[in-house]
Amino acid sequence: MAGYEINQTETSPSEGKWIRKPLDFAGDGWPIYPGTYTFEMKWNFATFQEWLNVQFLFDSLQSSGTTQVRLPVHPASLAGSGAFQYWEYSGCVFTEPVTGAYFAEFPSNMTLTILNIKVK
Repeated sequence: MAGYEINQTETSPSEGKWIRKPLDFAGDGWPIYPGTYTFEMKWNFATFQEWLNVQFLFDSLQSSGTTQVRLPVHPASLAGSGAFQYWEYSGCVFTEPVTGAYFAEFPSNMTLTILNIKVK
């Protein structure tokens, strides 16, 4: 079974996590959340080629607009299945990658944030 994918291209981030921050708080103190979720992928690099592969993957995305990704299923979508799964999400957009400190003439890590994920 395939793991992480971006536009049907497999990738292997070192870390991945779901993020959902409140937009604001209601008058009674309850958080107001957006209707979509965010997922953050981070790669740690040991070679120049590893960094280059991920950068080329992003370069192929930036002109296409929205994209399709395969990510670990959001916990709210499991509905008691109890099994780890990957699901495909479409209509997602990306932020520009953020690179870590340079070491040995290439970045030591890169973080890519995927926005506008509609969880079922």
